[in-house]
Amino acid sequence: MERMDKSVVIILKGSENWPVWKFRTVIALKAKELYDVVDNPRDENLSKDKLSKWIKRDQLAQDRIVAKMDEGLINHILTFDTAHDMCQKLLTVYYKRLCQDILQCTRDNILQIEVSIVIIDLLNRSYNSFYS
Repeated sequence: MERMDKSVVIILKGSENWPVWKFRTVIALKAKELYDVVDNPRDENLSKDKLSKWIKRDQLAQDRIVAKMDEGLINHILTFDTAHDMCQKLLTVYYKRLCQDILQCTRDNILQIEVSIVIIDLLNRSYNSFYS
């Protein structure tokens, strides 16, 4: 009986699906025992043999990351040589965007609250003037 792969591939499309993509990618890298390559920069003090093994694992991690990204977004990481550096750049790009989105949302909510306070104040004044 043929085993069917039921995993769903999530392609990074931008900040709208960054959190889910990041979570799924971290889990996939951990399952393949590649996450340490992403989580830590290259150790320059590795022996030649260990460095060769690290490079192969890094290439596998890079492949897993890039294969699950929209082509246009790959431009963010084209200049980086390691999976660690690629992920650090993606973190910088998408956390900055998420923070900007949160800040804009907060500004919008503050503006709505300020408008609501003004409306409530006007209603209170109208109510008080009507009944005084």
